[in-house]
Amino acid sequence: MRALFNSLFDHATQTLRLCILIPLTLVVVAITMLESLIITRCVTQIVRSRIVETQMESNEQVLHGIDQYFDEIATIAKRPGNSMEILPILRKRPGDVTSSSLLTDQYTVQMFMFREIMMQNKNFESTLIYHERQDRFYALTDSYLIQQDRQYDFSVPRTDYQTKLSRSTSGQGSTWISGIRPSSMLIQPCSDYVITYMQEIMIPASIKPSPLGAFIINIDVGAFELLYNRYSADPDSDYYIVDSNGYIVACSDKNSLALSIENYIHGTALESQQAHSLISGNRVYTISWASGICGWRVIKSAEKSVIFGYERDILKIIHVCTGILLMFEFITIWAITTKFTKPITFIKAKLMQVACGNMNVRFDEENQHAVAEIREMNIMLQEMLDRINQLIKRIYVEEDEKRKLEMSVLQSQITPHFIYNTLSRIQWMAAMQQADNVASMLGAFSGILTYCSHNTDYYVTLGDELRFIREYIKIMQLRLLNEVEVIYNVPKELLDVSVLRLILQPIVENAFLHAFDDDGTKHQRLLIECKARDDKLFIRGCDNGRGMCSEVLCTLLEEHKPHTKDSIALNNIQKRIRSHYGNSFGLSVESVTGIGTTVTVILPLQYTSAKGDILQ
Repeated sequence: MRALFNSLFDHATQTLRLCILIPLTLVVVAITMLESLIITRCVTQIVRSRIVETQMESNEQVLHGIDQYFDEIATIAKRPGNSMEILPILRKRPGDVTSSSLLTDQYTVQMFMFREIMMQNKNFESTLIYHERQDRFYALTDSYLIQQDRQYDFSVPRTDYQTKLSRSTSGQGSTWISGIRPSSMLIQPCSDYVITYMQEIMIPASIKPSPLGAFIINIDVGAFELLYNRYSADPDSDYYIVDSNGYIVACSDKNSLALSIENYIHGTALESQQAHSLISGNRVYTISWASGICGWRVIKSAEKSVIFGYERDILKIIHVCTGILLMFEFITIWAITTKFTKPITFIKAKLMQVACGNMNVRFDEENQHAVAEIREMNIMLQEMLDRINQLIKRIYVEEDEKRKLEMSVLQSQITPHFIYNTLSRIQWMAAMQQADNVASMLGAFSGILTYCSHNTDYYVTLGDELRFIREYIKIMQLRLLNEVEVIYNVPKELLDVSVLRLILQPIVENAFLHAFDDDGTKHQRLLIECKARDDKLFIRGCDNGRGMCSEVLCTLLEEHKPHTKDSIALNNIQKRIRSHYGNSFGLSVESVTGIGTTVTVILPLQYTSAKGDILQ
């Protein structure tokens, strides 16, 4: 499967358009999908955060309503302590009352609670006033007066009064709010569960505050269900109103009343007193802060699929928008790629014509293209093709000249070959007749002919070329009355350097023919010096002959200057050097009339394995 995929991919990317289109499309699709994923996550997080915030706000509203409710109860609970009917009764000690006054006091207190408290608050199950000095309770419900202990368990509020209230020293009296608890009523009708609110009653305007008793209100827990429904309209969520002890005061399921909230949420979730949310399993819980009045909290619970159900609609919208965006991007990439590759296809067609041998193709027909880079590319390709045509013509010319030079060298080797055989016999005869000078000259001449006829390589070592020059100079010395002093200054390490064959002979020949006079009046000297510098070989031939004027010097290296039958023009050497090594190498000539001439040959420093003798 991988091989098949690679084959299809390689075939699909053989064209420039697809080679650009496919990777670019993949990159754009990847970026778009990544952006879609990021947007989806961000939107989901934002929406979920907003939903949780809404749930939190709803919890806070409910909790704020509970606090307001307890503020109202606090105002109500202070009425007995401010009533001129109740305070005188609570001031009485056991010795201050009779049986008749006791009944009167009880009736007065119960009627006060019924008139001022119970009639205005239908959610109160019962109210009690504890008379501390007489250790007596005055109590009633919304249905009847409570007269005896068999109707109500007074031990519970008595214990609460003794243990729960923190004694106040401010004269205002302390308060206490219980958690959810079973009703202390022993007869029906009564509530199953109540919340007890206790307000301590103090002697007013007393220098030393002392308690007279307490006013106790038992609130039916149904009041808090009504409070929740008043401040929150969220039928899809379950709710829990939890007291400071962690027990459920009100909730969606009444069977859960008075149960610990830890049966539904892990206890660690309630350790923080701040508002927060958490996800446990497939449910989302939002927990309010703890009330500053009663320490209660409001908790909402909903299934994720319900509370976050509209996320599916958001995802559908995002996916549809992503698909439309991908389609638009693909069309845009296709159009841009086509526009970009069209001139490239034109250039390709032109280059194919060049590859087939048509060197007359014109690229500058499209030099008005709107894209500057394509326009410049066409111009540069045309300039390159023009230079190639020029180079081809130049190579044709240079190769033709090189062939002519090679033919000239080959033709020049034929005559020395026959002459060599003849001179060898003459040298043998001169030696037999003891003509030593003639034999020496014939030997030198024979060596020259051997070098010219037998060595047909383009390149020889500098040592071989100098040995040839030494034999050649022996012959050239016969032309002059005074022998020319020849000085060689050649380092041993340069003898193996490769040079063109017969590169020095024309320079030496021109020195003997044109530089030295034959009058015998001047000591004539020829210096042959070799140096290496910067990967180049410098061979200098310096004479102290007659020199030449500047006009002759200027025309000496002219390209079309012919050589005569007596000497080879220096421009021939110049052409040979540049033909083999390039225009960076060649000859330079310096001359002063009456002083002498210096010819410098510049060649690349190339060593060979040949070994030569040291010239003294």
